[in-house]
Amino acid sequence: MTDVTVISMTAETLKKTHILSGRKDFERLFREGRRLYGNFVYFISEPAPDSGMKIAFICGRRIGNAVVRNRCKRLLREVVRKNKTIFNGRHTLIIALPTITHGSYAALCNDILTLAQKFKTASREPAGLA
Repeated sequence: MTDVTVISMTAETLKKTHILSGRKDFERLFREGRRLYGNFVYFISEPAPDSGMKIAFICGRRIGNAVVRNRCKRLLREVVRKNKTIFNGRHTLIIALPTITHGSYAALCNDILTLAQKFKTASREPAGLA
């Protein structure tokens, strides 16, 4: 008989409290958030009023049919779930571009982490230099 080790996945889950919801939150982000464009996605982000993180994912119809859009959102959630510490302290909206369907998971991961890192470094700079 083989021993099976159970690994706790609670540290890697993306909880419902981390999901951005509500019309007012989305409108505020679109109005006041800073935008950064990548190859596969673009971010709209702003510092969170508290130290937590809130995140949302958008895949429009121009990405493809429902099956393709849902797969893209699953990939985006997976990248964020595995690297969620980089999003702490920000409210972020990740919007998929049509090129997302042509890229690999590694390229998507690299694109998202590069954009997230740009937000982190920009938030550490003194006001007036960003």
